[in-house]
Amino acid sequence: MTSYRSYRDPLTQEKVRSEIEKGIGTQFDPRFAKIMLEMIAEDTDYQLREKKKTDDSKKADDSQAT
Repeated sequence: MTSYRSYRDPLTQEKVRSEIEKGIGTQFDPRFAKIMLEMIAEDTDYQLREKKKTDDSKKADDSQAT
C-alpha cells in the first residue's frame, strides 16, 4: 500500500491505517495488524513509505542489475 505502482502512487498514511483497521481479523492477522498500526503511529513523518526514485538512483539500480 505504501509503494509506487504503475497504476497508482503510495496511499496516504491515513488511508493505510484505515485499510488495516478495516481488515483486522479478515485480511490481516490481528497480532500483525496491531504491530503495523503501532508502527504507523510512531512514523509521524511517513518515512516507511517507498521514496520516489530520482533519475540518478534509477540509473544506479539499472547498472547494478546488469
